[in-house]
Amino acid sequence: MPRRSRWTAATAALFVAAATVVVTPMVVTADPGGVIRVLDWENAADRTLPAAPPGLIRQGSAGHSSSIVSGPVRSGSSAAKFELRKSDPMANNGKRAELSQPDNNPASAERWYGFSINLPASYAYDVSPEILSQWHDCDTSDCDGGSPPLAILTKKGQWQVEFLGVAKDLGAYRTGEWADWVVHVKWTTGSGGLVQVWKNGVLVLDQAGKTFTKGPRSPYFKFGIYKWDWNNGSGKPSNTTERTIYYDSLRLGNEKASYADVDPAAGPVEPPPTTPPPTTPPPTTPPPNPCDTATKATVKIASASTSEPVNPPANAIDGNNATRWSGQGSGASLFLDLGTIQRVCGTQVAWHLGDTRWNDFTVYTSVDGLTYIKAWEGRSSGATTGAESQKFTARDARHVKISFWGNPANDWASITEAAVVSKPYGCALTGAVKAVSASTSEPVNPPANAVDGNLTTRWSGQGYGASLVLDLGTPQLLCGTKVAWHQGNTRWNDFTVYTSLDGTSYLKAWEGRSSGTTTAPEVQAFPGAPRSGRFVKITFWTNPLNNWASITEATVRTST
Repeated sequence: MPRRSRWTAATAALFVAAATVVVTPMVVTADPGGVIRVLDWENAADRTLPAAPPGLIRQGSAGHSSSIVSGPVRSGSSAAKFELRKSDPMANNGKRAELSQPDNNPASAERWYGFSINLPASYAYDVSPEILSQWHDCDTSDCDGGSPPLAILTKKGQWQVEFLGVAKDLGAYRTGEWADWVVHVKWTTGSGGLVQVWKNGVLVLDQAGKTFTKGPRSPYFKFGIYKWDWNNGSGKPSNTTERTIYYDSLRLGNEKASYADVDPAAGPVEPPPTTPPPTTPPPTTPPPNPCDTATKATVKIASASTSEPVNPPANAIDGNNATRWSGQGSGASLFLDLGTIQRVCGTQVAWHLGDTRWNDFTVYTSVDGLTYIKAWEGRSSGATTGAESQKFTARDARHVKISFWGNPANDWASITEAAVVSKPYGCALTGAVKAVSASTSEPVNPPANAVDGNLTTRWSGQGYGASLVLDLGTPQLLCGTKVAWHQGNTRWNDFTVYTSLDGTSYLKAWEGRSSGTTTAPEVQAFPGAPRSGRFVKITFWTNPLNNWASITEATVRTST
């Protein structure tokens, strides 16, 4: 049937109808019943650039930001050209040449997006990234803000897709060729979401679960060029001063659409095969979320990449809004060390003169203080000197870095107070063992003896690799074990502790040797943060006397 650029009744959920659309017949191979917009630049009503087509918003202040061209094209006779120069004025708080949907998507929307991007020969290698398609959080105060939950980028000669702050390299880009993209998203802040991304017919991202973090509306789509490293005052390195791309064959679909409906490739194209989803395991009670009761963490050490001597980093954690840490320059960073790995959920930052100017900054987290991952990025309100919250997806971290990029007054970062919102991990509980088994057992010393609370009974199993398995019945946060060995005051035992969610796939949690000085239980503390598990396996290797594993008592330590 003919493909046409048109509005349907469903279009109001994504776009604002603003003009009569002229229809140009074109051939498609799938029934576009779920397609709510086709923007292939073939219809006069859409060829309005640099002015935005009906229902879209222009975000680019230069005359060359967007235009209609006759080549190169993916199909038909027209395509859109986006051009961004480093010298362009700021638009919507950044250096960008984009078209954007309005922020009016319904909650829990399911959407399909298909489009094609051409990078010309002038598209030079650059250490600085740029976003070419992004799905942006809603804009009101009850939304998450910060970085988009999903984006397609180029960086250092590579295509990348970034989802919830995690970037995945997709290989080197090739200039002068069209790259076809299909994106399928079930938007939700819960666990029932899905994101799938295909590049040139190959599935490159397939992830279930939460697809954005907060907001009463689903993220909205923006396309073109956004290059934040060129923002005024950024000072970040870049190898080029110009970016140009071509965009064509854009189709947007709702939950009724399919891959074939939005595929930018011409002709009959079947959706690429995907790996069948694994069989869903029986439902289990998920482990508790430690951030449900998160509080301000105690910061053990504050340091900085640069500091004014009279305003050291310690001032940012002294509980006094009249003192401050100050460091000069774009990228000046404050480091907060919690001393232990905790479940970190956010930060609270108060800025000096924060009621007179905004500050652009990024929050990163790290387990080891060496490798940092971006957790939040955005701008302070500029309306208060009080602490403002930056919430992000809970993650394990010990170190938090707050990096300043700029403000409208100067190049000084000045933070009066900074706090980390977290839930410290405790390890004070004993998990109730629902079942116990062993790979081998002496009939008079069965595995049940190892969990009967009696140090005068024991489980005994012969042989290298003899194992005792403890089943807690449901997944819990595991942080260690306590094991007492028969005749443990006369000989040591080498052993390994493993954990598992399903009783089939085990991960090593601890490995070592008992002291050989006591018959009492000894603690095996798992390094790092607690891990989710239901099964614990204790595997014996050897002792200096014989090849018998003999455990009088074994317990599992769980996190508070």
